Amino acid sequence: MPINKDLQDSAIRHQIFMSRVSTGVRNRMLALLNRSEAELVRTMNALDPDLVSTRFKAARIERMLRDIRDQQFQLRGEFKRMLRGETGPIAVNEHNFTRKQLIEAAGKSFAKGFDFVSPARVQAAAMSRPFQSVHLKWAIEGEHVDELFRRRLGLVRDEIRRGFVEGASTPELVRRIRGTRAQNFTDGILEINRRSAETMVRTAVNHTANAARQIMFEENEDLIAGIQYVAILDGRTTARCRGLDGKIYPIRSGPRPPQHPACRSTTVEVLKSEAGPVIGKNRDGSIRLKNPPEYESYNDWLKTQPKEFVEDVLGKQKAALYLDGKLPLDKFTDSKGMELTLDQLRVKENEAFKAAGLTE
Repeated sequence: MPINKDLQDSAIRHQIFMSRVSTGVRNRMLALLNRSEAELVRTMNALDPDLVSTRFKAARIERMLRDIRDQQFQLRGEFKRMLRGETGPIAVNEHNFTRKQLIEAAGKSFAKGFDFVSPARVQAAAMSRPFQSVHLKWAIEGEHVDELFRRRLGLVRDEIRRGFVEGASTPELVRRIRGTRAQNFTDGILEINRRSAETMVRTAVNHTANAARQIMFEENEDLIAGIQYVAILDGRTTARCRGLDGKIYPIRSGPRPPQHPACRSTTVEVLKSEAGPVIGKNRDGSIRLKNPPEYESYNDWLKTQPKEFVEDVLGKQKAALYLDGKLPLDKFTDSKGMELTLDQLRVKENEAFKAAGLTE
């Protein structure tokens, strides 16, 4: 296999692994928010119900709001520290992955000419670079987290004050804010903030990984012809990333992931040794190389992988639908990018189930 195609292959495999890393980080960060919500409920339940009809009610509620504000301020600090602690090692991991990737693809003799940046420098640089092409409030990690918790506090404060005017009981306010256990707490107003936190964490992980790789690329301009944009193409892929997929850009310019919140795209280096020199530039800033690497979509790439690997990525039944039922990846999600269950797929794609031998 040509070296550049081999690099592309390993980059896609690695990005699948990184999506699992991202899920692990998300779960740990959400666990922190869940613990804080339990503390919030305890603070709200401490409000003496006998004061509901007294003139002290408003003053007691304002004191409770100050306590909640202090809790959220402390939580914001914990969230920042935890996020840095989670993403720092990811930058180092990308440094090590790039080194291993090049040695395996191009051989040890080539790798000796590759300049490797110290992991400490990679980590520091990745953490200092702003998110690219995302919402203005996401400019840098600190501002993003601050905004997340300003909104979180605002949601709680406004709902408590609204409940005070309406005469709502404390249990009713708790249900409005946190939700109900029967719905796994997804029916409260904090679910909006929880989803925002999840999106932010996923974006931060992908940003850190891509920023770390970018630093490595910049240190090796003499060996690299350009940077290829690689999108994970399925039903959740945005039009922006679909349009960038496969295009090659100069090392120090052009779009880089994340292009939007929760972006899953990555990049891969294109080596001069095979691709040759740049022979032109397109209007969108992408470049043309003398011998551009062969490129295939993620959907087509996945079809070429061993069955065991596809099953590991999709799960056994969905892998059968994909391989034997010839069901393309964009059929596995709905119009909003949410993954469909097997029962939902069975209703929509009955012929694929028959072809895959999954009919009951």
